[in-house]
Amino acid sequence: MVVIGSGATTATLVPAIADRCGHVTVLQRSPTYFYAGPNANELADMLRQLDLPDEWVHEIVRRKLLFDSHALIQLSLDEPELVRDELIRMVAELLPEGYDVATHFTPRYDPWRQRVAFVPDGDLFAGISAGQATMVTDVIDHFVEDGIVLASGDVLHADVVITATGFDLCVLGDIDVAIDGEPLDLADTVSYRGMLFTGVPNMAWVFGYFRASWTLRADLVCDFVCRLLDHMDELGAHRVTPSSVRRTSAASSAPGSTRTTSTPATSGARCTCCRAASPRRSGSTARTTGRSGRRFRPPTSTTAACASSERRRGDGPGYSSAVTASARMPSPSSRSSGVMTSGGRSRMTLP
Repeated sequence: MVVIGSGATTATLVPAIADRCGHVTVLQRSPTYFYAGPNANELADMLRQLDLPDEWVHEIVRRKLLFDSHALIQLSLDEPELVRDELIRMVAELLPEGYDVATHFTPRYDPWRQRVAFVPDGDLFAGISAGQATMVTDVIDHFVEDGIVLASGDVLHADVVITATGFDLCVLGDIDVAIDGEPLDLADTVSYRGMLFTGVPNMAWVFGYFRASWTLRADLVCDFVCRLLDHMDELGAHRVTPSSVRRTSAASSAPGSTRTTSTPATSGARCTCCRAASPRRSGSTARTTGRSGRRFRPPTSTTAACASSERRRGDGPGYSSAVTASARMPSPSSRSSGVMTSGGRSRMTLP
């Protein structure tokens, strides 16, 4: 069997089928950064032993994962050589001595230019070490009846070929949308927080992360939409339509003139969305220190990914740079609704 691709799908698929096949060959055009870790969360297990409410455990673990993930992403941007060397070293330690790590597990790009794939319990590398799976780094020339001919001239014989090469995306699935009989051209709209479109009523679409788990951002969008629907119910509103608002700036290039800018805003149901600040916490013991004295700490979960980076840049769904509410631990008896209070007023915030 040949599996084409070397991303998260391959890292999950190959260990699951390796013991059911005669042999699995992973064919990749270029290597991917991997990191291995336990398929469990020690902090979550410890908090559960303390008999804390599930809402508390979820919030504490989530913030810890986001903090660690952001620290790794920022370090990848500031000291890419340090992170690259450590990721490759960690992989090499899980493979047989003398394995060609330079060819098969050393990407041409810096860490986090693309997603770093998580290998739970290092099972992919265990399969390679046991001889159940083989990595091949080459380019496909063409297919033949019994396999694949590579650009190098080598032939990979296979009875089954699986393509784990990603997918093509079509905005709204190429659905023809019309508003009051008028065809909609999405190129004429502005995306509102990456999920709504200006001038389009009551329509949201879900778009995940490229460099993280797709479902991580999908969950954020779904949470925002559900709370928006609840807010509309409270107001008795039946329609919400993002619109482009022109704001007049006091600054001008000439006396008597004004400067206007267009920014997306929500009309109809007015919502105040904010991001609660979270205190910084110290992380776990570091492995390696870089030139700046900063340390490399491998992440502990795939779900953390790059959400923290997206939030701090303010381009994730429902986030702004202003902090207008303080974080509170949810009450054990309350349902986690994502609503935070400040000064007696109800404010909406994504988790």
